[in-house]
Amino acid sequence: MEESSSGPDLLEEVSTLKQVIDFIHAEGYEHITIIAKSLGGIISGYYFAKYPDKSICLIILGYIPNEIKQNAISDNLKLVIQGENDRFAAPSEVQKIVDSKVAVIEIKNADHSYQNHNKEPIYQKEVLNRLINWI
Repeated sequence: MEESSSGPDLLEEVSTLKQVIDFIHAEGYEHITIIAKSLGGIISGYYFAKYPDKSICLIILGYIPNEIKQNAISDNLKLVIQGENDRFAAPSEVQKIVDSKVAVIEIKNADHSYQNHNKEPIYQKEVLNRLINWI
């Protein structure tokens, strides 16, 4: 778990996400998509465990299997973009964990932060392009 979180239940993060989603709903928006990177995917799992809402789509950039509450996000998760060399899980491992209806896109040679072996963020633009094309 990230050091900067508000504790093991991520209460502060979940509360903040709830406030944002409540605001978006209050503004009249009906179609919401959360695009979460790494810890954001974990927070989303805690959020949906507490506030299930099948109308919200979830996209995770950098899925962390042992931390994400897969049962809580199973109705929401639509896409995962995972680096081929992600230290938490390879794209093929992620595909086995998530529902078969979830698209898993592999970024060749990228790590969890979409960097190459020299820690250069050269794959981030590819991630954004693949995300935009999928949407």
